Amino acid sequence: MATNYGTAPIVTEGLIWRVDASNNAKNLNAAGANSVIGDTTVTGFSGSLQGGMSRVTTEPQYWAIDGVDDYIQFAANGTINGSNPLSLFNKTTATFEFWIAPDYAGPDDYQRILSKSNTGGGGVGGYELLLRPATKFFAMYIDNGSGSAVDVIDYTSTSLAGTWIHVVVTRNGTSYVIYENGVAQATATASATFVNTASGLRIGSWIHSTEREYDGKIAVAAIYDVTLSGNQVRQNYNALKGRFE
Repeated sequence: MATNYGTAPIVTEGLIWRVDASNNAKNLNAAGANSVIGDTTVTGFSGSLQGGMSRVTTEPQYWAIDGVDDYIQFAANGTINGSNPLSLFNKTTATFEFWIAPDYAGPDDYQRILSKSNTGGGGVGGYELLLRPATKFFAMYIDNGSGSAVDVIDYTSTSLAGTWIHVVVTRNGTSYVIYENGVAQATATASATFVNTASGLRIGSWIHSTEREYDGKIAVAAIYDVTLSGNQVRQNYNALKGRFE
């Protein structure tokens, strides 16, 4: 299944949450960052900008995150539990998608691009994508079902600072693939669990405190509760790549 999104179709089958800086007119609150699909009455489907950050309205539109105190808050700690679609509770399939332009700089070496967690640990209570900027190392963490988290897949990018890249992580049972610009960069097998633990959700920081801030730009973030195929990942990449070239 696909829908027109700009000038080309993106896959919408299994799409439970998506934010896009270029679709602010569809958002509920122009000062914040709200999902353009899904039920915005459900906790975690709408967000607010924190730390004085702003949405840049020149093309391609994006949220600028300074790596110090900026992040987008979608849900406070303790609010996303197993009854919320964003928990992915009992799911063994998922896809996480991002259009980002990292600066590969900033004071923190464990920067959170997306974090659904309930403590300071990586992905505890949920999941998260983090970046180690000095080495351009991206890693996806998911709870192991026992209150700890496991690095389910990672890779090292060769992209230049400030360059827009499309990063996607897919899960199918214990199998994971991570893509950059529509090309698989790594595959892995890991045991992890989408848990019923109540937690919060942020872009650009972890939920524990105003630390671990991402330094760079983000234009799109999306979560699916299905596994996108390689062809579908490339479809989504091709649908929006013209915006970022």
